[in-house]
Amino acid sequence: MPDKGVRYLSSLLMLILLTTPLFGDFIDDLSSGARIKSGVDSKPVTPYREHGVRPPSVSESSEDTSADTFGEEPVPVKRLEIQVPPDTAPSVLNATPLTPKDNIRLNVSVEPDMVPINEKFTVKMVLVSKWRTSSVSFSVLKPPDLAWAYRVGQFSRNYITSEGGETLFVYQVSYEYRAREEGEFKIPPIPVRVTNPQTNEKFEIESDELNVKVFRNVKDMQKQGYDYKKPEKPSPVKNICLYTILILVLLIVTLVLLIILKTARKRGGKQSPTFAKKVNDREYYLLKLEELIKESSDSEVKGTVLKSDELIRKWLSLNFGFEALELLPREIIDELKEKKNITDDYLSRLEYFFDVVDKIKYANQTLNDSQFSDFAVRAKDIINKTP
Repeated sequence: MPDKGVRYLSSLLMLILLTTPLFGDFIDDLSSGARIKSGVDSKPVTPYREHGVRPPSVSESSEDTSADTFGEEPVPVKRLEIQVPPDTAPSVLNATPLTPKDNIRLNVSVEPDMVPINEKFTVKMVLVSKWRTSSVSFSVLKPPDLAWAYRVGQFSRNYITSEGGETLFVYQVSYEYRAREEGEFKIPPIPVRVTNPQTNEKFEIESDELNVKVFRNVKDMQKQGYDYKKPEKPSPVKNICLYTILILVLLIVTLVLLIILKTARKRGGKQSPTFAKKVNDREYYLLKLEELIKESSDSEVKGTVLKSDELIRKWLSLNFGFEALELLPREIIDELKEKKNITDDYLSRLEYFFDVVDKIKYANQTLNDSQFSDFAVRAKDIINKTP
């Protein structure tokens, strides 16, 4: 319990030290470009939302002091009595009051400030809030109503930014005008109402007065030594040219991709003896068949014949468009009879080849050297003589 009491007492002392120096003048000039109107509620705002705790209750009392300071009259001094709820006191409290002056920065500008008649100029107003929340409310009470210019547009946006490591909420509003009278004119201050997102209190600020000079025309400006660059308007011809160029670029890219794909397919169709490419090449099958024949021996005749049968079936499938691996020899012959340019000699070689395969596969017969050599020749002829 004593440790807990010391911690609460330390927090209380820290609050007093942090808040006491800041209760001098509450209302001051907002900045060089803004001022706060009189009659504003000067209650301080404490950032307890960042800690997720209930703010301390603050009460004020006034008393007269008889202390003389440089011979001045005694002035009433406000004394703060701060009570921190013991169950919600954070370990570190940032109790610095945030006044409107500390929180709001208002900048206003006109671009350009010298224009010819019938040309546009923009009044841009930027309000920056140090209350790090988008719930801060800005409302322009009276947009500039100019007798010498008429408004043609209004744009606004909100966004979050950072400055010096501090997150800021920015409200930006722009009023676009077109000048219609010659002369030197003033844009009156723009009143803005700001609502404190923490206490819901409201106060008003005003922008500075702005000056705009309007000339009869561009030549008149140039005679007086001023330059004016008229904003470029988007040209329909320019847009058409840009879209045309974009379409042409897309077409060129598409054609290049098609050429690359076509070239890749052609290269894939030409096989080298390494068997690493596409398998529907005549040289590949002949070379593969040669390897099977060279590797065969008396004990491996059956294996060589069966592998040769599989190789020939794949060759027929790739060249004639049917799945020869799943068909019987008679069904393969019938399929080929329906094809054009298939000769009887070619069919007879196939019948002999499949007859030898069936005898080896199902009757467990074997082949002598002469028979095996004849079988190999017939197999090569099937590949070589395929139309």
